[in-house]
Amino acid sequence: MLFDRAQGGPLQRSLAEAARDTTRRQIRPTYWKEGALIGVVLGTIGGALVGHGLCGMSEEFHKDCTGSLFLGGLLGAVLLAVPGALIGGQFPKGPPAGSDRPD
Repeated sequence: MLFDRAQGGPLQRSLAEAARDTTRRQIRPTYWKEGALIGVVLGTIGGALVGHGLCGMSEEFHKDCTGSLFLGGLLGAVLLAVPGALIGGQFPKGPPAGSDRPD
């Protein structure tokens, strides 16, 4: 029973073919990259404005707010890129799979 070839094993070709999924994957492209790009642009602008505004409210005289501007822009870009990609991923590109009529 230990060396019986009829049992098969995980490395035998017959068992690998039997376990193969026969369903065809239908993963359509989406607009996730475009959504991430829009999120980056809006996050950069918004974060830079907020960072510069918060720096300007400080009571310190003759200060340079460039670091706050860049840090706010970077943080805003990172925070809004992910939701932008998730939103853009909800919209498929092109016609539905299997449709023959052009839009």
